[in-house]
Amino acid sequence: MILGYLSDRISTLELGTMVFQKMVPVSMSYVMRTVKILALCTAPDLGVVTNFLKCFPCVQKLYIVALNRGNLQNVLRYDSLECLDLHLKMVELISYEGNMADLNFIKFFVLNARVLQSMKFVARRNKCDAKWLEKQH
Repeated sequence: MILGYLSDRISTLELGTMVFQKMVPVSMSYVMRTVKILALCTAPDLGVVTNFLKCFPCVQKLYIVALNRGNLQNVLRYDSLECLDLHLKMVELISYEGNMADLNFIKFFVLNARVLQSMKFVARRNKCDAKWLEKQH
């Protein structure tokens, strides 16, 4: 199943008999294991993203449209999540700017997603001048 675009502004989400408050399942027995592709529309905020991944632990492909920039500091190993340990194979960050918050957000997935096969960064065309590209290397 595919689900998205979900936003961090959703306070309550009802899917069938399951209810998620602030994207944390009311009961951990209420998780959607059939969602394999998830699209989020949020700031690059690890708390928000990991709450979504707790709700949808079998996600294999994750698309994130970065609405605004977070202030993400250095990232360490996160508590084990089924999605990161067993399932997540692809992450796409849309509206990538290449700043430190984006890099730390990406670093989280590189360090923690054990079966990650690919990451894709989609930048705005007006940001991709020669100077910006050189800095990305």
